[in-house]
Amino acid sequence: VSLVSPRADSQQPLLDLPGPSATAEEWTKAFPMSKLPALNSRDPEYRSQPLTGAGIVTFFSAVFVAAVVTNVMQEDVSESSMRIAHLSGISSCVATALLCLLYLLLGDAGVVRRSADTCYPIPQEVIDKLQQESGEASLQFMTNVKGPEGSSYCVRCCVWRPPDSHHCSVCQRCYTGFDHHCGVFGRCIVQGNMVCFWLIILMLPAGFICVVVSCH
Repeated sequence: VSLVSPRADSQQPLLDLPGPSATAEEWTKAFPMSKLPALNSRDPEYRSQPLTGAGIVTFFSAVFVAAVVTNVMQEDVSESSMRIAHLSGISSCVATALLCLLYLLLGDAGVVRRSADTCYPIPQEVIDKLQQESGEASLQFMTNVKGPEGSSYCVRCCVWRPPDSHHCSVCQRCYTGFDHHCGVFGRCIVQGNMVCFWLIILMLPAGFICVVVSCH
């Protein structure tokens, strides 16, 4: 399918693309992903917000560990088994919170990445915009293109995404299984990292319980 420029002063085709039923390989040869507009830069809050979450987790971890260690050091030496149990309990809570935090910040769970399967076929509306002189900039004013079975084509990421997806204005990426963007940890909470998110929250009362128990 030959597509011609919308400009009146040119009748030569700018792109010669396959039809919508073509394979991803055919699309890749005709229009490589490298020709797609660059992904939007992440919002500054993407890097600043995690400092809050990391600071909170680190602070409470340090406070709980210090409190438990202080309490167990006051126990009778003959109660060494209880001392080990208390230290093991608070260590497990802190390790769980820190590991979940790392996955939350670095895991990129649910991100819809550009690939031959997600980028193609490129909707006709997007192709028409890319041929205009404004090119990439014109895509920013488009609405997402609806696809089959509730899917949609994000005109900012240039990817097809399933129905439960959302484009985050802070992360500047599309996520599947989207729930919300957490302003404390600076990451999108999705199905893929929901367990880690709740474990971090649950480790706060769990750590407090460890401190209280170690007092007795």
